[in-house]
Amino acid sequence: MWTWIAAGGVVVVATALLTIRLHLLIASVSGPSMLPAYKDGDRLLAVRLRRPARFVVGEVVVLRNPRLAGIRGSSRTPLLVKRIAAVAGEAVPVGIPGDVVPREHVVVLGDNREQSLDSRHLGVIPVDHIVARVVGRLDR
Repeated sequence: MWTWIAAGGVVVVATALLTIRLHLLIASVSGPSMLPAYKDGDRLLAVRLRRPARFVVGEVVVLRNPRLAGIRGSSRTPLLVKRIAAVAGEAVPVGIPGDVVPREHVVVLGDNREQSLDSRHLGVIPVDHIVARVVGRLDR
């Protein structure tokens, strides 16, 4: 009987871990680009996105670096943490090529504009590069 209970416990724990892995992401901030909101080394809890997803200006997201998209072996490359600055149909902020954010794209910026790799360097970002929405910080 105890064997069945232990086996059931293992199944429950494995199912819970798989569910967490499929729905949540822990991302680490690397560098000063999101100061003052998030500092280098902060760990952020993010919810993985379901498609299609809608974005709101001001929310913080985790995205794949578009410069590395499609490069073989790049699926394990570091992710970027940035704030949504404009969504499809809105005017493109000054300093970023284009007039209006195209459909299925967003503009992302770091909070610390002086030290951020963001849409000013990468251009508008396809929404399918965004993998998660930040819901909170795990550190501090």
